[in-house]
Amino acid sequence: MAASVVINEVLNYTVFNLKRVAKDSLLHCLAKFYHEDELYAAKTVLCKHVLENDAGSGAPAITAGWAKLVNSKGMPIMRKTADPAQRRQHEADDLLQMLILLDVNKVELPKFVADDLDRIPSAVLMVDSTATSPSGFASDFASLMSTFKTMMEDVLRSVERNMSDVVTKRLDDMERKLTGSSSYGSMPAPRQLVPETQGVQDTVSGQSTSLSWSDHAKDLGNADPSTLFKNITTKPRVRVRGQAATSSLKAVPRQLTCFVGRIHQDVTEEDLAGFLKDRGISDVRCRKLIPKDGRVFNTAAFRVSCSAEYESIFYDESQWPAGAELRDWVFYDRDGRQ
Repeated sequence: MAASVVINEVLNYTVFNLKRVAKDSLLHCLAKFYHEDELYAAKTVLCKHVLENDAGSGAPAITAGWAKLVNSKGMPIMRKTADPAQRRQHEADDLLQMLILLDVNKVELPKFVADDLDRIPSAVLMVDSTATSPSGFASDFASLMSTFKTMMEDVLRSVERNMSDVVTKRLDDMERKLTGSSSYGSMPAPRQLVPETQGVQDTVSGQSTSLSWSDHAKDLGNADPSTLFKNITTKPRVRVRGQAATSSLKAVPRQLTCFVGRIHQDVTEEDLAGFLKDRGISDVRCRKLIPKDGRVFNTAAFRVSCSAEYESIFYDESQWPAGAELRDWVFYDRDGRQ
């Protein structure tokens, strides 16, 4: 015998999700979406079906637990509380209890269909049974946002550190390329940077290319990072510099060493050393850098070093000629490691 068809949106939705969704979530959705009269009408449909299946005897076919949900006539109890939200919660809970009892006792139900799809929730709201109050949801949301903010700050700090390391490596490689302190593996040779319309001629014509050290270094921006930093390993940062005075154990302070660029090409090592000594750096040492492969630049570059005690003067931009550029000098082993 084919099952009968009953039009009821509440039962259509509830029966479909009864075994698919957690009871707390389904109960929350029923109490929030449906009116109390809709929930009571759904309970009435179930009670009438139970009485009809009892062959008109007037007694419910399900005795265990069913009597708590119906009155003496077998019809559903109407919940009466002052708070409408609590009434809907009780009505929805009664409806779920009825369907669970019918399912446990294997009572065959009609086929419930929906005529008005606007009365079917689009989704089930998944909720935590321990956070049913608005203040509980607000607290959970604030905690979630705090965790998200902390994670994003960690990510941004990591990105900044990585970007700083990349920039430092590119500058270090530029200094290695210009000074020729050691071979650099598979790094591509720099291409010609300035168009011929600006007065630059290639070596085929027998004349040298005239570029500045800074313009020559710009070619590194077009190099392949996979080959540019192939042999570079990140050097650990200095975390502590000792300050304790002791007579039994001595340390050797690191000298300050910089790559100094954009100096006029006529300046000699003696000129630059005398200039810095006049500023108070008594033990300064200057070495003029000679370009490799016969290249000619329209500016000069120097390797300048002095004792750490002159740090305040050495790194004071007001002590250097206008336009001069200083970068930290990076030392490498023969095998290309820092």
